[in-house]
Amino acid sequence: MVDTGDFASVSLSSEALDQLPVKPKGRRVHRDATGALLRVRTFVLPTLRLGGLELHDVPGIENLTSPYDDDGTIGAALLGRFNALFDYRGGAITLFRRGARPETIDEPGWFVFPLPDPLTLPVRFDPLDRTYSIGLDSGCGSTLVPAKSSLGRALYTNLGEADAQRVTDSLTGETVLLYHVDHCLLDDAYDLDPTTCAVSGRPGYLGNGLMGYDVFWHNTVFFDQAESEMWLRPAQE
Repeated sequence: MVDTGDFASVSLSSEALDQLPVKPKGRRVHRDATGALLRVRTFVLPTLRLGGLELHDVPGIENLTSPYDDDGTIGAALLGRFNALFDYRGGAITLFRRGARPETIDEPGWFVFPLPDPLTLPVRFDPLDRTYSIGLDSGCGSTLVPAKSSLGRALYTNLGEADAQRVTDSLTGETVLLYHVDHCLLDDAYDLDPTTCAVSGRPGYLGNGLMGYDVFWHNTVFFDQAESEMWLRPAQE
């Protein structure tokens, strides 16, 4: 999985790690997305191939808690070495050398925003009355919001439990409140379109939460690492 919210270059499941000829480096304490502290193995991958791209001596950590049936994750530390174009509708992620850009950048319809570290968006959710800082995580489905965060409290106060859909998290078994929001404005300038906010009692998410799939599905996203810019354009149907 490609995950802009994973700070490691590469994380591998325990099963995949046991089968690969990695160079072990030891162990470290790692905090996962749910806030849990875990002692994981660290290693170096002698060779990593992504399509026609070959990288050498890539550092990584063990992933003990992935909710997906995957072998591992390519994270922000590796993606940050390139300019990256995410086109979910087209089924492609294209990596460019720093400084290189896709030809589509010359086409109209792009909005350009600063690319902060850590990767967060200033978002105003309809019908809430203020802007909230949200982490951007391509590994997320619905926007994940801690119930005790300022955004979680605002959703509950303004929309109430009656307007929420109660579902059971298949991973944790806890009850989660789903709020369907018609509009969310990035920096009060760009409409990210409808999104679903999953308000959870679990801690650990970045600040007011993490936003992912909805942004990447509804938009083409280009990260210009060299210029520290994020480009957004409505996805082509």
